[in-house]
Order: sequence, then C-alpha cells, then structure tokens
Amino acid sequence: NAKQELREAIEYPHTHAELFRRYNKDPIKGVLLYGPPGCGKTLLVKAGAHCIADMHGKESTASGFIYVKGPEILNRYVGVSEEIIRSLFLRAKKHRDKYGYPALIFIDEADAILRKRGSGRSSDMESTIVPAFLAEMDGMDMTHGVVVLATNRPDTLDNAVTRDGRIDRTVEVPRPDPAAAKTIFKIHAKKIPFSDCTPH
Repeated sequence: NAKQELREAIEYPHTHAELFRRYNKDPIKGVLLYGPPGCGKTLLVKAGAHCIADMHGKESTASGFIYVKGPEILNRYVGVSEEIIRSLFLRAKKHRDKYGYPALIFIDEADAILRKRGSGRSSDMESTIVPAFLAEMDGMDMTHGVVVLATNRPDTLDNAVTRDGRIDRTVEVPRPDPAAAKTIFKIHAKKIPFSDCTPH
C-alpha cells in the first residue's frame, strides 16, 4: 500500500501528465512518510527517484535524489541551518534546469528540525528553521521537485509544515506482515550460504 501511494504521489504526475492538465490539477509538493525505523522508507524514495529519471530517458543521477538527515542540518551557528535548507531547494532547481525533470528532496528524521514551534523541546531553533523551510516550500515551483519527509514521530511535526499545499500526502510505512517478511528474507538471502538443517 505504501508503495502504491508513493507512486501515485510522485510518479502519476509524469505517467498521467495529460490527465493532470485536463483536470487542471497540479502535482503535489510534498509527501510525509511515517512509520517505525528500518521499514524501507529510504528505499521507497530512492526507487521513486530512479523511476522518475527512467521516465524521462535520463540516467539516475545523484542530483536527482537529494538526501539529508534532519540532525545533519542542525548547526550551532546562527543562520547556518537555514542556509543548508535553502541550498537543498537550490540544488533541486539546478537539477531541474539541467536535466529537465524534478528532483526528490528527502529529509529523513524530519522531526529533528521541523518540530512544532513553541513546544520547548528543541530550544528556539525551530523558530527560525521551520519558517525557513516553509518559505522555501512556498517559493518552490512544482516542476522543480518534490519534498519527502520521513519520521517515526509525525505527531511532533509543526502543523504549518503538514498542511495542504505543502505536504499534501501522508503515507504510512508499517512493519511487514509475515508474507512480506518472508519475501524480504528471500531477497536478502539469495547469496548467503545456509547449512543443511535437515534432521538425520
């Protein structure tokens, strides 16, 4: 389900571009992935970036997948974190101008920098970092990129971040069920030797 929802959010505006134009529907600007750690949120977004590149007849370039962890953006010096955020969106614009298709800006552990303002949990940094992020989201042309946030604490994100027009789609990435877990083990065990446990 998570895979299908993400495809609808980031691939359909390209595979069904004519329908989007006919109904005057803009592509979404952002997606929120939430769920326990280790359940494939990063792999989903990487796959999405690769698919978009393939659709446009381009090689999957590093510039088309802009990945950063929220804690890496934090900096004790005034203005540095905000500048890092601005640089992410600038890289997406440069990618679009050069290759002709949108980039994916993926911010993992987004709750580290986009917590609810006034919560008192992350000092006063959110009072400048969150507005800087919102300003970039509002100023981003929808053809330049899609922002994907990932967190295991969606309830801590600022409401202004997750409102419609910014982060338009929320997708849960749950733990795999027994059938999915079996498939995952088969994939990762292909090249792993196992001892013969047949009882004698």
